[in-house]
Amino acid sequence: MKTTILIILLVSTNIIYGQKDSTTSKSKFSKWLDEPWAWIVPENEIDSKICLKFSPLSFIDIYNGSTARIGVEYKLRNNYSLYNEIGTFIPTGNKNSGILTRCELKCYFNSDDKINGQYVSVELFYKNQSYNTTDSIRGTVKYSKDYTVSKNVGCLTIKYGFMQVCKFRFVIDGYVGLGVRGKIVQSSLTKEENNNLMSSDDSYNINLLINTAGTFIRPNFDIGFKIGYRIK
Repeated sequence: MKTTILIILLVSTNIIYGQKDSTTSKSKFSKWLDEPWAWIVPENEIDSKICLKFSPLSFIDIYNGSTARIGVEYKLRNNYSLYNEIGTFIPTGNKNSGILTRCELKCYFNSDDKINGQYVSVELFYKNQSYNTTDSIRGTVKYSKDYTVSKNVGCLTIKYGFMQVCKFRFVIDGYVGLGVRGKIVQSSLTKEENNNLMSSDDSYNINLLINTAGTFIRPNFDIGFKIGYRIK
């Protein structure tokens, strides 16, 4: 009888402790599901004093041309930082060439004066670009012509963004902005040919928007993200 009671107690104890272990494992798993970014987002905010950034989407711009860009953001004081970027157009079949640069003053909404989290910024952007292209010209007889386009573009943009300083020194910066864009476009077409450019087959008339010579002032909408590496 004593032996039977002892066996029942041992079995009951193992079941109880087994349930506790199972509950602990489940709670850890549930926590991981609730916080899927916990492996890369630190528990405490990190102050990013100097970091390098690049724009992955700049390599796949099918309308303005692919570019390679790199920038550095460094803390000025308190929750203010300055971001400077320089880039170059990647040569393609249309002999695309040029440079671009931007300067961005950022103010972070961080009570601890850290360069991390939400921010607003003012950005100045400049681009010089030249390329060859082909379009159809409307006339007595429709014809196709190869010509050269060169443009100077300047933008002033107000942006809102969020920068997450992660573990392993990684930085992710997403943003959206609205501003004004000034553009001076010149081409090797005559004035009459420029006025008679025909739209491409798509319904957005992108070729007219980017290739027509003239001086233009238009709204500027900016959205994107950058990936970076924190040096300090």
